[in-house]
Amino acid sequence: MRDVRHIRKMGLPVFNGGIGPLDSKGRGKMMAMDVPIECGGAPVASGDLVFGDVDGVVVIPEGITDKVIKTALERISGENQTRPISSKGSCFRRSTRDTASFKRRQDQEPQSINKGEQG
Repeated sequence: MRDVRHIRKMGLPVFNGGIGPLDSKGRGKMMAMDVPIECGGAPVASGDLVFGDVDGVVVIPEGITDKVIKTALERISGENQTRPISSKGSCFRRSTRDTASFKRRQDQEPQSINKGEQG
């Protein structure tokens, strides 16, 4: 990435692993376009949704985008409900147990086996 000052001034949400002064003019050559690739161990294809913020980057395959976004928004809603409870010093387990979204999630997800139990 280069032109960092200008990118920051514009407020563009750009994320990368380093800053380099070189541009690609005369140094880079497009070898293929709209073909599946692997980036950081994750497969990425045309049509996938790529989202990044200060916490990291996620790639959502095109075929499941709607389901993933719906689930993510439900989880955010649950976190927003538990955050005020947790900020008052309450135990996380107790605060999540009392929220509707957490109860729904518990009903939908398979129960994990407790430590020490045999499957």
